[in-house]
Amino acid sequence: MTPHLRPDLLLTAAAALTSAAAAYLPTTNTPLWAALVAPFAVALAHCAACEWTRHRALLAEHAAVRRAAADAIARTGPLADLYTACCSAGFVSRGRAHDTTCPTRTRSRAS
Repeated sequence: MTPHLRPDLLLTAAAALTSAAAAYLPTTNTPLWAALVAPFAVALAHCAACEWTRHRALLAEHAAVRRAAADAIARTGPLADLYTACCSAGFVSRGRAHDTTCPTRTRSRAS
Protein backbone atom coordinates (compact mmCIF):
# COMPACT_ATOMS: atom_id res chain seq x y z
CA MET A 1 0.00 0.00 0.00
CA THR A 2 1.40 3.36 -0.98
CA PRO A 3 1.08 6.46 1.20
CA HIS A 4 -1.28 7.95 -1.39
CA LEU A 5 -3.86 5.16 -1.24
CA ARG A 6 -5.45 5.93 2.13
CA PRO A 7 -6.08 9.64 1.46
CA ASP A 8 -7.30 8.69 -1.98
CA LEU A 9 -9.91 6.30 -0.62
CA LEU A 10 -11.00 8.91 1.91
CA LEU A 11 -11.24 11.64 -0.74
CA THR A 12 -13.16 9.33 -3.07
CA ALA A 13 -15.67 8.52 -0.34
CA ALA A 14 -16.01 12.20 0.61
CA ALA A 15 -16.50 13.16 -3.05
CA ALA A 16 -19.20 10.51 -3.43
CA LEU A 17 -21.01 11.69 -0.30
CA THR A 18 -20.87 15.36 -1.26
CA SER A 19 -22.04 14.49 -4.79
CA ALA A 20 -24.97 12.60 -3.34
CA ALA A 21 -25.74 15.54 -1.06
CA ALA A 22 -25.52 17.98 -3.98
CA ALA A 23 -27.92 15.78 -5.95
CA TYR A 24 -30.36 15.40 -3.04
CA LEU A 25 -30.46 19.00 -1.78
CA PRO A 26 -32.35 20.46 -4.79
CA THR A 27 -35.24 18.12 -4.01
CA THR A 28 -35.62 19.71 -0.58
CA ASN A 29 -36.56 23.29 0.26
CA THR A 30 -32.88 24.36 0.30
CA PRO A 31 -31.60 24.50 -3.30
CA LEU A 32 -29.08 27.17 -2.32
CA TRP A 33 -27.18 24.60 -0.26
CA ALA A 34 -26.89 22.40 -3.35
CA ALA A 35 -25.22 25.25 -5.18
CA LEU A 36 -22.77 25.61 -2.29
CA VAL A 37 -22.03 21.89 -1.91
CA ALA A 38 -21.52 21.09 -5.61
CA PRO A 39 -18.16 22.91 -5.98
CA PHE A 40 -16.82 21.04 -2.96
CA ALA A 41 -17.79 17.75 -4.60
CA VAL A 42 -15.90 18.75 -7.75
CA ALA A 43 -12.85 19.83 -5.73
CA LEU A 44 -12.82 16.59 -3.73
CA ALA A 45 -13.15 14.54 -6.91
CA HIS A 46 -10.20 16.41 -8.42
CA CYS A 47 -8.08 15.81 -5.31
CA ALA A 48 -9.02 12.11 -5.36
CA ALA A 49 -8.00 11.86 -9.03
CA CYS A 50 -4.65 13.48 -8.23
CA GLU A 51 -4.03 10.99 -5.41
CA TRP A 52 -4.94 8.07 -7.69
CA THR A 53 -2.44 9.37 -10.23
CA ARG A 54 0.29 9.62 -7.59
CA HIS A 55 -0.54 6.11 -6.36
CA ARG A 56 -0.31 4.61 -9.86
CA ALA A 57 2.92 6.53 -10.59
CA LEU A 58 4.52 5.22 -7.41
CA LEU A 59 3.48 1.65 -8.25
CA ALA A 60 4.94 2.03 -11.75
CA GLU A 61 8.17 3.38 -10.27
CA HIS A 62 8.39 0.40 -7.89
CA ALA A 63 7.81 -2.02 -10.77
CA ALA A 64 10.55 -0.35 -12.82
CA VAL A 65 12.98 -0.62 -9.91
CA ARG A 66 12.10 -4.31 -9.45
CA ARG A 67 12.66 -4.97 -13.16
CA ALA A 68 15.99 -3.16 -13.05
CA ALA A 69 17.08 -5.14 -9.99
CA ALA A 70 16.05 -8.44 -11.59
CA ASP A 71 17.94 -7.48 -14.74
CA ALA A 72 21.04 -6.57 -12.74
CA ILE A 73 20.89 -9.85 -10.81
CA ALA A 74 20.49 -11.84 -14.02
CA ARG A 75 23.44 -10.10 -15.67
CA THR A 76 25.78 -10.42 -12.70
CA GLY A 77 24.66 -13.72 -11.16
CA PRO A 78 26.82 -16.85 -11.19
CA LEU A 79 24.69 -18.44 -13.92
CA ALA A 80 24.36 -15.30 -16.07
CA ASP A 81 26.30 -16.81 -18.97
CA LEU A 82 24.28 -20.04 -18.94
CA TYR A 83 20.79 -18.55 -18.79
CA THR A 84 18.82 -16.97 -21.63
CA ALA A 85 15.16 -16.12 -21.12
CA CYS A 86 12.50 -17.09 -23.62
CA CYS A 87 10.20 -14.21 -22.60
CA SER A 88 9.68 -11.75 -19.76
CA ALA A 89 7.83 -14.31 -17.59
CA GLY A 90 10.63 -16.78 -18.10
CA PHE A 91 13.19 -14.11 -17.25
CA VAL A 92 11.56 -13.14 -13.97
CA SER A 93 11.07 -16.76 -12.88
CA ARG A 94 14.57 -17.75 -14.02
CA GLY A 95 13.11 -20.25 -16.47
CA ARG A 96 10.64 -21.97 -14.15
CA ALA A 97 7.51 -20.39 -15.67
CA HIS A 98 8.13 -21.65 -19.21
CA ASP A 99 9.56 -24.81 -20.60
CA THR A 100 10.58 -25.97 -24.06
CA THR A 101 6.99 -25.61 -25.33
CA CYS A 102 6.95 -21.82 -24.88
CA PRO A 103 6.19 -20.28 -28.30
CA THR A 104 8.54 -17.37 -27.70
CA ARG A 105 11.53 -19.52 -26.74
CA THR A 106 14.62 -18.74 -28.73
CA ARG A 107 16.80 -21.40 -30.27
CA SER A 108 19.88 -20.36 -28.29
CA ARG A 109 19.29 -23.05 -25.65
CA ALA A 110 19.44 -26.75 -26.42
CA SER A 111 16.05 -28.46 -26.28
